[in-house]
Amino acid sequence: RPLRVLAADDNPTNRKVIELMLEAAGVEVVTVENGLEAVETWRRERFDAVLMDLRMPVADGLEAIRAIRAEERATGRPRIPAIVLSANTSPEDRAASAAAGADGHIAKPIRTEALFAALEAALLPAEAAGAMA
Repeated sequence: RPLRVLAADDNPTNRKVIELMLEAAGVEVVTVENGLEAVETWRRERFDAVLMDLRMPVADGLEAIRAIRAEERATGRPRIPAIVLSANTSPEDRAASAAAGADGHIAKPIRTEALFAALEAALLPAEAAGAMA
């Protein structure tokens, strides 16, 4: 089956760019506009990874990642790789992403190579663990 990715970004152009990059590689993409929608969509559907903008209305990316991580712990649901996509790339921003539970943090504007490298790095540990089981 194709890789399935949830992408949250409040900017319609950014969502379209992410869709085009991933769909060109055969990835199925579901996009949402904010962190609350991301958490709700994650609850209803199954994804291989989530891409999360930091600054969004309603709930920002860090709030959404923290909510997903808390629910994973509470329910025993497998941990989904989460990658932050943001123009905010200071050491403090990267540390906040990691503290929230993100598996990667890549800079906007997004480069295709960086996006796929981050996805691969986040997904490989999960695939390797599954292969060993």
